[in-house]
Amino acid sequence: MSVAATPAAPAPVAPSGTLANRTPTYSWWAASGATQYYLQIVNRATNVAVYQSWITSSAAACSTNCSFRPAVTLAVGNYSWRVIAGNAAGNTSSTNLYFTVQ
Repeated sequence: MSVAATPAAPAPVAPSGTLANRTPTYSWWAASGATQYYLQIVNRATNVAVYQSWITSSAAACSTNCSFRPAVTLAVGNYSWRVIAGNAAGNTSSTNLYFTVQ
């Protein structure tokens, strides 16, 4: 019986920098072995997650890269976001990416 390995770390791509769009699409490089991803968006002023949810690989249209637009409108401010790749063996987090909504 083989034991599944935890997925590789996903790599966030966008958004980053300064945005005018208050409903951005989040994109990242797919992680080998991942069956789902946890997207977390944090308001850096309050350190409160404004969005956090598991997303299946198919819902994020993952092949080489993944993208997802959550149903959340961001207020003007500074944010960080990350994705966590998951499968039956466990989870692996990406690094954070940062952006500002003007």
